[in-house]
Amino acid sequence: MPDKPLEATKQIADLGDSSDFNAVTLATEERKGMLQRLRSIKILWNTFLRGWSYFRGDEVSVGYPTITSLEPTNFCPMSCRMCPRTEYMTRKIGYMDFGLYKKIIDQAKGHTQYLGIQLFGDSVFHPKIWEMVDYAEERGIKIMVSTNPTSLSRQKVDDLLKSKLSNLVLSMEGTNDETYKYYRGPRADYELAIKNIDYLCKRKVELGLIKPLITIRMIKMKLTENEYADFRKQWENYPGIEEVSIKNFSTYGGMYFSINQSASDKQKSGRFKKPNTYPCRDPWINITVLWDGRVVPCCIDVDGYNVVGDLQTQSLEEIWNGPKMRELRRQHITGKYGDNKFCKYCRERRGYPPSKFYPFNKFVLKRIGKIRELILEKHSIG
Repeated sequence: MPDKPLEATKQIADLGDSSDFNAVTLATEERKGMLQRLRSIKILWNTFLRGWSYFRGDEVSVGYPTITSLEPTNFCPMSCRMCPRTEYMTRKIGYMDFGLYKKIIDQAKGHTQYLGIQLFGDSVFHPKIWEMVDYAEERGIKIMVSTNPTSLSRQKVDDLLKSKLSNLVLSMEGTNDETYKYYRGPRADYELAIKNIDYLCKRKVELGLIKPLITIRMIKMKLTENEYADFRKQWENYPGIEEVSIKNFSTYGGMYFSINQSASDKQKSGRFKKPNTYPCRDPWINITVLWDGRVVPCCIDVDGYNVVGDLQTQSLEEIWNGPKMRELRRQHITGKYGDNKFCKYCRERRGYPPSKFYPFNKFVLKRIGKIRELILEKHSIG
């Protein structure tokens, strides 16, 4: 069967008026749409395969890993109370080599649809951050960057808005300088943060940009509890900001006493409130990449406790079902973690009951039902 978009393009090339240009454009858009649909099918099939391996309790995951987080740098000027980086990170500060980054993205494309390029550092301080963003976006991976607005100088904002970034998260704790400094440290400056947000949003509106979609986020903690309403009121109709988020507190597995004290139990994640003993899904589903190329299976692994491979010397495929990943899955299946205290004592494990009936098991059908409800709600009128 002939390739219609390609054939249309060849025919138009032999002509030469303005209507021909429109036809070429339509053919190109048709091709892009076709590739996007094929990419979506590929991602859905890969999701099915990984779920198959997880729910059946196999040590080998027959799917391909999704990278959920990639760390351009672990440098950050802030000293946040709720981040384990401040007190518990001992690995050296560094910046990912751009060549290594491109190598990783080239392996991830077609399987990773959304990627957060941040972890235990502020990514806007990487000298090539916007080149990194564009490289991934041009290969079909939508990028999200999270930053503290104090870090957004005018030059950084201008560079950011020139990039192809899909999503930007601005982390703001509180509605005043006192709360902001208490949680983010002495280098946090509330007034500067407000000025930077104002400049960012005004420039975005002036330029008529749709992207990046901007979310401003506050974490639920003891001192922010009385500021939820004021925070929403301050930002919910702010031109240039698409979403206001008040996020449950992450305890990073519940293993860090000083971090746990920042929030009451009701402010913590649902997983912390109801810990389970089922195998964590992460070793079957996704991986996280540190700035030096080392791979860990979990995005809360601040110090590289569970390194399962190194992308400087190995491929994603080699790591995914390599000896260390298979051993980690075996630990979760059997519940025998040995020296792996990081997983053994984690209180925010994402796990579900094993099932030989996947994808017709109760958990999957429940999730499908929720997705259907959301779709119907979105398209309902009155």
